[in-house]
Amino acid sequence: MITLFTTGNEIQYLTSRIEQKLQHIYLDKYIQKPDIDEDKLYLLYKILSNTKLSQKQMERYIVTTMLVQIALDIHDQIPDVNNNQDKDVMIKNQLSILAGDYYSGLYYLLLAEIDDFSFINKLASGIKEINVLKMTLQEERTHLLDAHISNIKELESLLITHVADFVNESTMILVTQEWLLYNRLVKELKMKINNNTEKNSLGDFLICNKCNLTEKQLEEIILNKGQYIKELLSELPDAYSDAKLHIVKKLGCEN
Repeated sequence: MITLFTTGNEIQYLTSRIEQKLQHIYLDKYIQKPDIDEDKLYLLYKILSNTKLSQKQMERYIVTTMLVQIALDIHDQIPDVNNNQDKDVMIKNQLSILAGDYYSGLYYLLLAEIDDFSFINKLASGIKEINVLKMTLQEERTHLLDAHISNIKELESLLITHVADFVNESTMILVTQEWLLYNRLVKELKMKINNNTEKNSLGDFLICNKCNLTEKQLEEIILNKGQYIKELLSELPDAYSDAKLHIVKKLGCEN
């Protein structure tokens, strides 16, 4: 059993465990290594560390949830099919689809090892809701900003809020939803500044494009969200004091 002493060390350890699960000699040769969302990993860790779960249970829940997130992100990154694509590009896209399926299967294997079917059902329910929400966003005909932002906020945080609900730890749910939305908005602003239209893990659901937001309008929304998050953090109990400092520091870096 490995003893961990600081949040930084624990996050680093969890990252290494996820990376170990993601290793695949053939896939690593042909496609880019998937990204691990550090903010989602951090939130999962802080939520679960405030429960009575054992270290082993925490690790399994976090690693499997992050594998699901990575699998969903990979599927979002796959470009639309184009018959005029170069053969190598087509092969890479096909491998990306297989990689997403491969990573999805890993979390079932991990949970089966600990016979935790209730958690499997919880994550499966989350995946189903995410897919329904993505279809809603794709078919969405309204350009109402509040409605679109609300849907994106739910999409970004749904897996983590499902896990929080499963372990009966709701303290961080609102902060989680708002912080992940804030991060999403910041990513979109950077893309807009760089005129980046390439399909990536944001998929086809860009708020700035859907609602015709200008760079200035997006900056104003981000600023207001940052202030709101600080207000939410001030209401968190002392058990989350290090999480408060961590998020406030990250908010400061973005401003």
